[in-house]
Amino acid sequence: IVGDPAGGWGEDGRIAWMLRALGHQGASVVDGGYAALSPLADKNQWDILDAPVAFEANPGEEITASIAQVEAALGDAQTVLVDTREAREYDGEVPYGEDRGGHLPGAVHLHFFELIDPETGLLRSEDVINTRLQALGITPEREVIAYCTGGVRSAWVIVVLRHLGYERARNYAGSMWEWSAMPAMTHPLE
Repeated sequence: IVGDPAGGWGEDGRIAWMLRALGHQGASVVDGGYAALSPLADKNQWDILDAPVAFEANPGEEITASIAQVEAALGDAQTVLVDTREAREYDGEVPYGEDRGGHLPGAVHLHFFELIDPETGLLRSEDVINTRLQALGITPEREVIAYCTGGVRSAWVIVVLRHLGYERARNYAGSMWEWSAMPAMTHPLE
């Protein structure tokens, strides 16, 4: 999937995550998006394949977290909840129609764009990413559930984490739109 990582919201990652959740394990994202491919396009060194490919959906749950799994994760020390939104959203602003502001109790903040080099649109180096993740307590052995507003930015982070070997990383697609619409007594925010 080709997107615009430096100027987008991680839409390419959301599409890759969705295809993988449906069983298409070969779905991947072009690091750097259109900008990374444009030098090749100018030289006619790549073609987009347009031949139809048969695909039968086989949904799985290994990269998806349900609201019930997020509820259970709130008290689980082995699970790290990762808020991939902007700092202002994490701190309580509701710019995208959420019913309530804040973040899930105990969630760490990792804006998805921190993993992208803003000058090139490419992923930062694996060492830089892993250092940042470890500083937040995000390690390959822990269960990781990422969320954002509607599951787009968080899906992009999950695709990156899976690429780096974080096999227990899952996306909560309902994210804040779903969670904040639930009663505050049963679905708290900080």
